[in-house]
Amino acid sequence: IPPDNAREALLQKGAPQWYVDDLLGFYAFYSTGAGNAVSDAVASITGQPGRRFRQFAQDYRSAFS
Repeated sequence: IPPDNAREALLQKGAPQWYVDDLLGFYAFYSTGAGNAVSDAVASITGQPGRRFRQFAQDYRSAFS
């Protein structure tokens, strides 16, 4: 969905202007490739490899129910 269409739809559904602005700002930022970097910070700090979000969600499923 083009950002202008998303903006219009979100506003029509009652989303606050500040929220729409911030959401589309994040979209623009991450669509540039920002956030693609992967680091070894988790392994360096904990001594354990990081896990994918899917695995985390499965491991802590009961906390989200």
